[in-house]
Amino acid sequence: MNENLNKLLDYAENEGIEIYKEKRLDAFGKSALYCNLGNKNIILTSNLYELKNIDEKIEIIAEELGHYATSVGDDFRQEYKTSMDKINHNKSEEKAMRWGYNFLVDEKKLKDAILKSVSQNDVCEIMQLSIDIINKYLYYYSLKNPLLKLNDTKALDLKRLPSWVLIDL
Repeated sequence: MNENLNKLLDYAENEGIEIYKEKRLDAFGKSALYCNLGNKNIILTSNLYELKNIDEKIEIIAEELGHYATSVGDDFRQEYKTSMDKINHNKSEEKAMRWGYNFLVDEKKLKDAILKSVSQNDVCEIMQLSIDIINKYLYYYSLKNPLLKLNDTKALDLKRLPSWVLIDL
């Protein structure tokens, strides 16, 4: 099994979060859903989840655990009463996804992988993560800092994402 999926499942287990398959979730078009019932934290996965590839499963579970770590929970309403409800929903989703990317990406390992690799695919193989997850992590990092300093002489210019441009310092 993928080390990142294991990392997520270990986190869930250590936090007492149980994961169950729930085929009725398919009716809502959802792959997974985090919820807190009483004092029990659970993630429900649907048949749609089972059809996903490993990278998609990692991203889905990371987001659902992000709901546990950062917010009240997932919201699968199809319609919102006010635009503020929709904005709050989007903020909750964004917060959960950001938590997931930060949890999955080991910054030191990423820097080392970039320095050792000749392509983004090489980095993805080393990290065992999709390019989407790595680029989203880098995007959020770029909001704080336009450069990811790799060592004393090299940095990744984050203003040019999704292209990865190494620059000399």
